[in-house]
Amino acid sequence: MALRTDSAAGLCAHRGAILHFRSDPGPNDDPGSFEFLEDGLLVTADGRVAALAAARELLPGLPAAAEVIDHGENILIPGFVDAHIHYPQTDVIGSAGRGLLDWLEHYTFPAEGRFSDPAHAREVAE
Repeated sequence: MALRTDSAAGLCAHRGAILHFRSDPGPNDDPGSFEFLEDGLLVTADGRVAALAAARELLPGLPAAAEVIDHGENILIPGFVDAHIHYPQTDVIGSAGRGLLDWLEHYTFPAEGRFSDPAHAREVAE
């Protein structure tokens, strides 16, 4: 992905190891669906991805005033969305509570406790 700009306004570059997905890997874990860059550069413009490639490809075209944040050996995963779920809580999602502790005590913990019964766990899993 090439960078097309001559201004550093709104630009921020993040340098580090980058793992990004090009497509859904599917059930066969298609190796062409992702790319890992040991020394990558993720450039954002006004909060959106503007470019992503090996650092050696993008750094020469980056405006001199652009901020480059070096993340060292950390792995960057652009666009990663936390879509995890706590399965025992599916029946209480959206339940009203006066606050987190109230919600946990009156909804979540009782719902999770019912999963100690194997019959209940099987029924919900189906």
